[in-house]
Amino acid sequence: MISTGAPSGWELLFPRGERVVALPSWTRPRLLVPVNTRRDAWAASAFYPAFRWTGRLRRSAFRVRALSSIGAIAVTHDQEELLRAYLRDVLPEAQVRAVQLGMPGGAQKLTAQLVDASGHVVGFLKCGARPLARQRLRIEHDILARLPAGAGPRALKFGAMGSFDALLLAPVEGRHLRSSLPPPPALTPFLAALQSSRVLDLNDHPWFARHGSNHDQVAMHLDVLSKRSWPVVVQHGDLAPWNMLRSREGRLVAIDWEYGRVDGLPGLDLAQFVLQVAMLIERCAPTSGYLRAAALLERDRSLGLTREESLALVALAAFEAHTNADEEGLPLEDPRQRWRRAVWQQRT
Repeated sequence: MISTGAPSGWELLFPRGERVVALPSWTRPRLLVPVNTRRDAWAASAFYPAFRWTGRLRRSAFRVRALSSIGAIAVTHDQEELLRAYLRDVLPEAQVRAVQLGMPGGAQKLTAQLVDASGHVVGFLKCGARPLARQRLRIEHDILARLPAGAGPRALKFGAMGSFDALLLAPVEGRHLRSSLPPPPALTPFLAALQSSRVLDLNDHPWFARHGSNHDQVAMHLDVLSKRSWPVVVQHGDLAPWNMLRSREGRLVAIDWEYGRVDGLPGLDLAQFVLQVAMLIERCAPTSGYLRAAALLERDRSLGLTREESLALVALAAFEAHTNADEEGLPLEDPRQRWRRAVWQQRT
């Protein structure tokens, strides 16, 4: 087997002898695609993640490349029985059509798209081998069990699968939201449904308890919020258009709850949604993203925020995202981390 940039253990998801291509390449793989037939390769390559128009153009080129089977590697490990045993009591006939690779780092995971004999998607299998990846999968499993009905996918199974921990999810029918601002109006009632009846002073709020040791870094923002009590909400933690689907009925569903919390602050998810689009899609300057997110929070009547509170919550959302990325090993000088720091170090 040649050296690849794919994490060890990926062969567990494919049967021995199956020929697999990595897109865009084996040195920086984002998607693993079986290329038994051109038809299979074309269908599988549609799972390549792309949200900006430039990314969609690249995906089209990669899909054509998959048809050529250039660089295909034949699976040599005979571990398919581990996958079959894991799926046997839930989706015994499911087959892996494609595997997305998460970003490299301590929380990197593999996400397999599962199909039936007719090619219909019947589930998604998320696998992680590193300690942080395992922790994220357990968080997602636990949070999905506590969500309001329909707010997220249904967890079918969680447990060990060879060298991985694995989370099996039912599919959610729907389309990803457009990666643009402002967010869709339906996002407001979706987030409102995640709020509980508990209201606590900031110093007693579990969000503060979780981040209290970092008080000095965000002290001025916390001081703004300390003047009144705050509801406890279910928080997604990584809300963005690519982590949300709109069902055929128009209902919103959030996926990828690995950063989820049942003890979050209101407004952080909405701020995170705006910041991610501003940074990754619209390429806004940090100050522009900061002000745009705060303006949207302030206009959301369900939150009832002042201008100062809106600014503070946007800064805390950027701080939390920076903290999560740092934990996963993203370098401090990565442009995304510099952007987030520029946001949460703004003065309200």
